[in-house]
Amino acid sequence: MPRNPSGKSLGARALSEAELDNTLPQDEEEKDSQIESLLVDRIARFFQSHTLQFKVPDSSIAEVRKSLDEARGKKKKLKMLLPLLLLLKLKAAAIIPLALGGLALLAFKALIVSKIALVLAAVVALQKLFNKNNHSSYEVVAHPVHHEEHDHGHYGRSFPSAQDLAYRGQKPE
Repeated sequence: MPRNPSGKSLGARALSEAELDNTLPQDEEEKDSQIESLLVDRIARFFQSHTLQFKVPDSSIAEVRKSLDEARGKKKKLKMLLPLLLLLKLKAAAIIPLALGGLALLAFKALIVSKIALVLAAVVALQKLFNKNNHSSYEVVAHPVHHEEHDHGHYGRSFPSAQDLAYRGQKPE
């Protein structure tokens, strides 16, 4: 029977479900903890008795070496691009405050114009309020005379309507 390095036997008899139920305690928590410990012991024995080996083909090593060379080439391009990006950032850092200053100047100008318009409107309102000329000004607007005609112009029919023809015999005369 094979043995592990600690001297314990690696071959164990498998328990049937009925035997397992008889050996486990009745309390659910104790049952879960005992099953968990059995499972962990079994997994530990498996990993102690087995080894893992990798065999990597030479072509894979060459491909990895080639991809590393390509990555280094991309890194060189990034080193050339980095100063250009820094110059672009410096330009933006110089232009953005100027643009914000221009926007602030435009907003201040609009505020001044709106205050002037408000003062002018108040002056006109006060002049009308305190002006004591008691004449009212009004304007007479001439409206065109409107009359209704029952004919429909040049597109009207010159013959009696279909309804009049249909009920002619019904009309009292």
